[in-house]
Amino acid sequence: MNSSSLLRSDDTPANKLSPRDHLYTAELFTRSVTNWPGNIALVCAHQAPDLYGIPSEPTPEVEGQGGEGESERLPYLRWTFRSLNSGVERLRGGLGLLGAPPGTAVVTFMPNCAEFVLTWWAARGMGLVMAPLNPRSLSNKDEVEHQLATIVKGTCGRKPIIMVFERELLLSEPLKSTPGFAKIFVSGQAAAQAPERNELSFERLMSAKTAANGVGQGLQPTDDEILFTSGSTSRPKAIKMEHPTLSLGMKDFADSPGCDRAPGDLWLSFMPNNHGMGRSAVTSPMCSGGGVVYPGFYFNVAQVVDVLLTEACTHAALVPSLIRLLGEAVGPRLKQTARAGGSLLRSLYLSGAPPTPADLEICSAVLGVRSITSVYGMTEGAEANTAGCTDWYKLVNDKGMLSVGRPRSRGASLKVCSPGATGPDRPPLPIETPGEIHYCGPYRVHGTAGRGRVLLHGPAGTTVAHMIIRGGENIAPAAIESRLAENPNLSRLAIQIVGAPDPIAGQVPVAVIEASAERLKLVAKEIHDTVLAKMGPMFVPTQILPLQELGLATWPRTTTGKIKKPPVADAVEKLLRQQEDSESRNDFADSLTIARVVRRIRRQIPGCASLSAQELMRAETIMEQSELVARLADARGEAGRESEPLFRPTHVERDGPPGVDDMVHLTEHPNLLNETKDLVIETIRKDGFGWNDVEDIFPAQSCVSELGRSRVIDSAKFHFVDLMTAERDPECGGHKRVKTAVQTMLRHNRILASYLVWDHHQRYSGLDPKLALHVTLKHNQKLFDHVVEIKGTINTVDDLQMLAINCPEPQRGVLPGNLFRALIYEVEETGTVGLFYI
Repeated sequence: MNSSSLLRSDDTPANKLSPRDHLYTAELFTRSVTNWPGNIALVCAHQAPDLYGIPSEPTPEVEGQGGEGESERLPYLRWTFRSLNSGVERLRGGLGLLGAPPGTAVVTFMPNCAEFVLTWWAARGMGLVMAPLNPRSLSNKDEVEHQLATIVKGTCGRKPIIMVFERELLLSEPLKSTPGFAKIFVSGQAAAQAPERNELSFERLMSAKTAANGVGQGLQPTDDEILFTSGSTSRPKAIKMEHPTLSLGMKDFADSPGCDRAPGDLWLSFMPNNHGMGRSAVTSPMCSGGGVVYPGFYFNVAQVVDVLLTEACTHAALVPSLIRLLGEAVGPRLKQTARAGGSLLRSLYLSGAPPTPADLEICSAVLGVRSITSVYGMTEGAEANTAGCTDWYKLVNDKGMLSVGRPRSRGASLKVCSPGATGPDRPPLPIETPGEIHYCGPYRVHGTAGRGRVLLHGPAGTTVAHMIIRGGENIAPAAIESRLAENPNLSRLAIQIVGAPDPIAGQVPVAVIEASAERLKLVAKEIHDTVLAKMGPMFVPTQILPLQELGLATWPRTTTGKIKKPPVADAVEKLLRQQEDSESRNDFADSLTIARVVRRIRRQIPGCASLSAQELMRAETIMEQSELVARLADARGEAGRESEPLFRPTHVERDGPPGVDDMVHLTEHPNLLNETKDLVIETIRKDGFGWNDVEDIFPAQSCVSELGRSRVIDSAKFHFVDLMTAERDPECGGHKRVKTAVQTMLRHNRILASYLVWDHHQRYSGLDPKLALHVTLKHNQKLFDHVVEIKGTINTVDDLQMLAINCPEPQRGVLPGNLFRALIYEVEETGTVGLFYI
């Protein structure tokens, strides 16, 4: 950031009221319920309208969708303040029965959903401390354990209430070993030992009978919350907010020029709720009679566009990296609607990274935003924003630098000083001179939970040049490097993580390693797998480059021997720009698609483990790419043919259940992963299987899909009987050999012992009810014992044949599955083995 001399808030004096003179946010929410009970408070376009029996308002009708008249869309959740408050009161009563003392933390691992909003306001009115965390971070065991320990320490050692959306998250490494006051899940089936595990469902809390005794009512509200900011260290820092920081900050924001907040507004929100912007999107509008609109559990551009064209949204906050996606998606759709040429949003707030002039042009010309505000700030409290303006070019000077406006809080100031300046009076640097950011204001957080003061000498902070901002989320290179150093196979290698520009995400992490090409092939997968397992997909480097490819013979170092990152980052950016310039964008898919294809080829085709994205992209046609892969596979076959065993497996099982990249129907809709999981688990758990038993999920052919949904397949069920005349001595293991033969057959025909599922009850709004999915399970002993059984003795061959007419297990082999069943008998009449299968 560049200094603009000294930035002060307007001339309004700092608010001198004491904390007790300000209303808590829970009290402001109650005032909204009283004054505007019929205003829309919450819209969840991805959840059922009758959730927990709470009534919803009708879904708006949109005219002019492609000239076909009114669009047809399934009803979804639209609660007024009256309806939302009834749910909050019910949940408050259920939480009250748990007996958690005030000051207990409610740690949520939740997507954007109605349950999170209910929990937010219920906890606020009971003196509980909200601590929202990202559910996607649960793959990073060390980080989540650090966060949980910090929360416990920041709440005087009290065991937290842990709340997750999917019950299986409670079985993740960080949570299953964490003692909780209670563990609550929204979706999933309670375990048989749930009482001992202190688990209970969210629905049970919502149905608790508490109205008569007033449990959970009349408690002292609180605005205490714990948010985590990534900062520049390897572990997140906890910021504990206390009253009146939140309510005063919201008031100053509402009073800032251009905010134009009013009852009845609808704020579009798709930022994660553990993010400061995501939290503010819930709190700010609902405290003044406005509502919140969630398009989906997580960001999905198609869902956002649907909501923009259906709901009369007035405000939105987003990171600039999402603007181009929205612009490309909404443009064609907008031309087909009656809202063409109109404004989709009244006010837009941009934060997290500087927007480009092209981004701002999209906001104005495509989205029709009437007022754009640039927001800059820290979770710790140093916040500034520009006044909302219609002409976006006023936000950018002639050098392309973005204005951050003035400090939001009254009586606050923000200045850029010389690095390392000391003394009580540190003058600001000249305009456009980089330096340390110094902030002074009434609502600044003085320290982090468990770590004392966060800012040097009180009101001081400094910019971090190496931080990677991916889609508005901070990624500290040091955090990734420290995880790699924990791997003994990588600890001796010099691996540097730097940021590289990306047209969609803004920046992405790239790994640079000092190694030969051969060595790089050996460690690239290790780097990928280590970061994915310990931190999650957001932190995985998109590319792993050798130092020599950057044109650097050795690492650039300081006089003390420390590696200098800026020259490395510059060399990476230069190399990637050269590669981009040498390739025609029209000839290739985007880099993410190429990476997914290469990853799939490496994993599933022997001999292609060394295939790089660059090699695949140099093949300009599908035929050339196919020939390249075939050559690599043939070379591997020729090299190892003499040493190959007589038989080799026809299928290589993956480690763990399938991910987004492994399911074809999620290619364009990755946000439907959780709904797919819920649908599959709901079907297979009756047979004792769980998500970790799933091997593959893929769409059925149209014919099979239609026959399945019409249940014609059930009426066409085939029963077979075989008499194994060669197996004449069952007592010597003949029936076991037959079972082995059946299992071998299943291994080579993996779709036989599968399930066929679809959302025929339309309980999952994102899934197409006409989409039938095959679900195959891992072919291990657990599956074989379920579908193949040695039943015992049968008298005659005629008795064996009658099994095909009078099925001994008529409920087996029907939809949704499992679609295969085999029973093995000893036939006394012939002394042979008989096989009946469906």
